[in-house]
Amino acid sequence: MDLTEQEDDILGHMWLKSGESVRIRDLWREINESRALGGEKPYAYTTVATVVQNLKGKGAVENAGGRLDGYRPVYAPEARAGDRMAQAWKRAPDPDAAMRHFLSEMTEGELGCVEHALASVRARPAARQEEPSASERPTPQEQLLLPPAAGGRGRRGERHNDPNVLISGLLELQMKARGTTKRAVANRIGIHEKTVANRMARAAGLPSEMLGELVEALETPDDISAAIFRLAGRVAPSRKVVAPQLSPDLPAYRAYLDSIKRPSVLYGIGWRVVYYNQAYRELFSPGPHIPVFPGAMPLENGVLYMLRHPNAARLLGAGDMEAYDRHWRTLALAHFAAVYQENRDHPELQYVLHEIEKSPGLYASYRSVAKWIREHGDTAVSSEPRPFFDPRGEGRVTRAQVLTEAHPGSPLQHATWVIEGDVVDD
Repeated sequence: MDLTEQEDDILGHMWLKSGESVRIRDLWREINESRALGGEKPYAYTTVATVVQNLKGKGAVENAGGRLDGYRPVYAPEARAGDRMAQAWKRAPDPDAAMRHFLSEMTEGELGCVEHALASVRARPAARQEEPSASERPTPQEQLLLPPAAGGRGRRGERHNDPNVLISGLLELQMKARGTTKRAVANRIGIHEKTVANRMARAAGLPSEMLGELVEALETPDDISAAIFRLAGRVAPSRKVVAPQLSPDLPAYRAYLDSIKRPSVLYGIGWRVVYYNQAYRELFSPGPHIPVFPGAMPLENGVLYMLRHPNAARLLGAGDMEAYDRHWRTLALAHFAAVYQENRDHPELQYVLHEIEKSPGLYASYRSVAKWIREHGDTAVSSEPRPFFDPRGEGRVTRAQVLTEAHPGSPLQHATWVIEGDVVDD
């Protein structure tokens, strides 16, 4: 089950009731009491009510009886933990390597639990094991487009080639896959729930803009989006998001970075490094001060290095944990929170969040960073020099500024490190 951060938060409070039902007003009051203790902004009553209804639509909660009897969760914490593990594994760039790393961190007792779980799964009924493999079964989209089975009713056959029926079916499948509802789609677009139903029923005749709104609101994959527009007799609009490595501007940016004598790096929305110049490589190459820690190396991902590398404070903060937390980690968390808020469905950002969730302490800091943003502003770049240990040569304690430049219309950004004491002809 795919849940938003708010849905996770509110469902977590419902789990605290140990299966008992809770009325929305009581839930709203208890949640805000907890958020006040953590210095977090309270939820509006309508927000809690809407999220609970969304959870009901996804099958995570149910009515305990009448409307006044409240709601209780039917989606167990154990199932949520399992779903999170499955989602994280599937999001990993190399799932096999991720699984090996996950198992390598376990104790013998924990590995025994894994072996017991595997034995239980493998002992399930043979009929389930003998089902066709995923590659052999038609996808839901293919099933929808298959001709009617022999002996099927004529009425179904008559409607089979109706573009409105086909497009509506594809959209319904997307709603099911996303665990969402027409009401949620209506809220995203800013129209009434009945208008969504009407548009879905006559989707083939909608203007391209309206059809595009439905497709975007359901976060439809490119291949299904193309099929929907093709059934409507139109060409799907091109996606705005361009992979950084495929940006037509990349050669020009690489030449620009190579012309800069200060350490400079080019990266995408999730801070995954696309290119760096010689000075940056000399500053952040693996070595005694930056031992190899897969997935969080500065030559791979700048923000994950700041947040997840066990030796990050050695350079960032010059060994002072308080300085590291204040001048580096908190700024990185605030920057990530702001970008993630606007791009929740971007896989690179979801991967960064997954890495943050691995550390309970770091995740707690991330959850509380909203208060910091309210007090200090949504700061992407700090012009204040920050404590820094320069590992080059003999190594020295100094200060550094990170000057970041975004490129409108491009998936690329670049950052240049200005380190006090460097002699560079600018």
